Amino acid sequence: MKGKLLLGIVLLFLNLPRLQADAGADGGACSVLRQPECRDAEAVRLIEMFYADYVFGGEDYAPGVEKYCTEKLKRRLKDDYTHEYDGAGYAVWKFRTGCQDGPGDVSQVVSVTALGNGLYAVKFIDMGIEGTRTVRVVCEDGGLKLDSVE
Repeated sequence: MKGKLLLGIVLLFLNLPRLQADAGADGGACSVLRQPECRDAEAVRLIEMFYADYVFGGEDYAPGVEKYCTEKLKRRLKDDYTHEYDGAGYAVWKFRTGCQDGPGDVSQVVSVTALGNGLYAVKFIDMGIEGTRTVRVVCEDGGLKLDSVE
């Protein structure tokens, strides 16, 4: 029994370079060998950046949605937009409180907390109004992407 266990460990270490290559030569966020804490830290940075640049920031949101959202989320945001407006766009308001006006002009992320299983609680202030959303981050095409927002 000990011999089989030792053999298994030796085979694992002999295949480690191949496993690392299969996980992504770039050592990206989706590497199967990375610790969950590393993935969480990268997901938190992605969420904070997305909110700062594309949800609350002055950047045109469409390139951010195209780059940082999965196809599933892009479809949902497009569908929700066309239910409200004519033309094409993305319902980025799904990431916000839904209030049209607030008592202030401050809009920023307060905290992002990992909930497990790719879910993150985002607490923010939206024009002075406190809000919370839960977003899912998944691995797609070798990088992290936003997959849902509730």
